[in-house]
Amino acid sequence: MTPGSVLLLCESISAYRTPSLHYATPPRSAAINDLQMDYQGSNVTDFLHANGHVMLERVDNNCNLRSFTRKEIDDITSGYSTVLGEGGFGKVYKGRLDGLCPVAVKIYKNGTKKKEFAKEVIVHSQINHKNIVRLFGCCIEENALAIVMEFVHNGNLYNILHCSNAKCSVPFPLDKRLDIAIESAEVLSCMHSMYSPVLHGDIKPANILLDVNLRPKISDFGIARLLAADATHHTRYVVGCIGYMDPLFCRSGILTPKSDVYSFGVVLLEIITRKKAVDGDIILAQSFDEALRNEKHVRQMFDQEIANDKKNVKFLEDVTKLAAECLKMEDKMRPEMAEVANKLRTIKEAYHQSKVGNSTGPSFIEAARRWLARGTTVLVEGGCEKVFKQTFKILPDEQLKISHVCCLSTSAGPLMGVMYISTAKMAFCSDNPLSYKVENDTKWSYYTVTIPLRRLRTAKSSVSTLNSSEKYIQIVSVEGHELWFMGFLKYDKAISSLQEALVSSRCNRRY
Repeated sequence: MTPGSVLLLCESISAYRTPSLHYATPPRSAAINDLQMDYQGSNVTDFLHANGHVMLERVDNNCNLRSFTRKEIDDITSGYSTVLGEGGFGKVYKGRLDGLCPVAVKIYKNGTKKKEFAKEVIVHSQINHKNIVRLFGCCIEENALAIVMEFVHNGNLYNILHCSNAKCSVPFPLDKRLDIAIESAEVLSCMHSMYSPVLHGDIKPANILLDVNLRPKISDFGIARLLAADATHHTRYVVGCIGYMDPLFCRSGILTPKSDVYSFGVVLLEIITRKKAVDGDIILAQSFDEALRNEKHVRQMFDQEIANDKKNVKFLEDVTKLAAECLKMEDKMRPEMAEVANKLRTIKEAYHQSKVGNSTGPSFIEAARRWLARGTTVLVEGGCEKVFKQTFKILPDEQLKISHVCCLSTSAGPLMGVMYISTAKMAFCSDNPLSYKVENDTKWSYYTVTIPLRRLRTAKSSVSTLNSSEKYIQIVSVEGHELWFMGFLKYDKAISSLQEALVSSRCNRRY
C-alpha cells in the first residue's frame, strides 16, 4: 500500500495533564433535543439550513447535551489561550466549564468539516460508557462549530508508549498494559453490540486517552459510523491512518466491526513491543507477520522493560497469538471484540496468579489454626460485630451478615486478615498493623479495604494455574479495581455469601 492510495485523516491530541476533578452533570438543552434528523441513510449536506446551522436531527432524548454559544466557548477556553493539539479538523483547546470543570474543546475550521462535525456529535451522543470520553455539548453557530468534551488527565496511550522525553517517560508494567487493553476491548465490544452498532473506524493509541489512574477512554468519533442493525457501511473515501487500517477496508471501502478488530490487533502489538505502527518505511503489522515464521524473532520484538522478566514471556506470547488472530487477512477468521476482551481477561488472570507464586496462601491446617486464634481474639474484643463496627464506618441501618478469615493477595505476598460482608459493603482488615514511613518517623496502621456493594461488579471463583488445589475469590469493582483473596477455611461458603450479597444489593437498587 502506498501513501497515495488512501485519503489520510490522522487526528491526534497531544498529551495533557491536570488534577483530578469530579464532573457535574450538565443541564439538558432543549436547543439540542429539538434538533432532529434521522442520520442513518441521510445526505449529510441536508444538515445545512438557514443561517448555516448544522441541524443534528436525531440526538436521543436521554442525552444530556448542552448547546453553547460562540461567546460561551470564548469564555470556556479563556480566549483560546491553551492549545492541547491540532489535526486536519482544526484545534483542541483546554478550558473550564462553568469556571470549574476542566474540559477539552474541539474547534472545527471555519467553513470546513461540517459533515465531520455533525457526524461526530451524532455518533458520540449515542454512547454512554465509562471508557468513552464524555461529551458535554456543542456549539452550532455559523463558523463557530465546536465540541466540548471531558478533559482526560494523562494524555494518550501513544505518548506513554513512544515518548522519548525522559520527563514523560513512566514505568509501564505488563499488568497495567493488560488493563488498558482489556478495558479498551470491552468498550469496543459494547459499541459493536448496540442495536445500532457503532464502528469507530480509527482505533489507534493516539485515540485511547488515559485518566489519572491510566484507565482508558476512547476518543475521536470523527470517522466513526452509526449503522442500522445488521448493516455494513460502504464509503467511496477511505479515511484512517496507514498502519492501523484494515487492508480489506482499504480495498473495498466497506467498514465492518472486524475492521476495528484489525486496528485493535495493531494496538496490541504496540502495547507489547513499544514499536510504532509506522516508523519510516517499517510497518509494524508487516514486520510482525514476517517474524511469526520464527518464534525467536517474535520474542526479539517484545519491549525489554517487560520481557526482561522471564515470567512475563509466556503471557506476552499469549497476547501475540491473540494479535495474530486479529490481524488475519480474511475478516471471517478474526475474532469478535467480545472474544478478544475475554481472552485478554483470561491472560490477565493467569498473569496475576503467576505473580502470587506457588506458595500463594496458608495451608488448610494453618488456616484452621488462624481461625481458632482469631476466634479467641474476637471473643476477647467483644465479638465479631463489635470489631467490625470499631474498624469501619457503619451506615445507620447496616448489619454485619458474615465474616471469613482469609488472605488478601498483594505484591509483597499474602496478607492475613478478615473479610467482612455486611448489608452495605465488603470489607477487609489485616490481622496485624503494617509499618510505613512518614518523613523520618515509622507509623503503624492496619491495612483495610472497603468496597460498597453498589460499587461491586463481580465476585467469582478462580483456580491457580500453578496449583489446582489453590482457590481464589476475585472481586472486581465497577471502576475495574481487582482484589484477590485466598486461604479460606470455608471457601464455598465465602464465595456463596459474596455472590448473595451482590445479588441482594442489585435487587435493592432496582426496587
